[in-house]
Amino acid sequence: MKSEEDRQAWFIIGMALIVCILLLTGAYFSVPPVQVLVPAVSSGAGSLSEQELPASDDPEMTGRVNINTATLTELETLPGIGPALAQRIVDYREQNGPFASVEDLLLVDGIGEKKLAALAEYATVE
Repeated sequence: MKSEEDRQAWFIIGMALIVCILLLTGAYFSVPPVQVLVPAVSSGAGSLSEQELPASDDPEMTGRVNINTATLTELETLPGIGPALAQRIVDYREQNGPFASVEDLLLVDGIGEKKLAALAEYATVE
């Protein structure tokens, strides 16, 4: 019969093997953690409220294209607007002045209700 010390040693070795197996399989089957970045909100001195943030005509910053100031390239980022239609928008703007609303795009040849509906949420006038 084995001594008590032998049994304890085998028990410790067995537990160590089980822990190693669990660690290895856990590392193999685990999903890497996802880091979520949340901007800090400060109400102290020096913080900007949403209304104090600098305005930007850059569609990358605002998510919208100002149809009164947009270049041909910027207009082409709107859904359904290719080079020819972008040029017609610019030509109309130059001949008639700035658009009063996004709906005024209906006055441009080639833009109908369907096309306006597709691009309305991406366009703005300022």
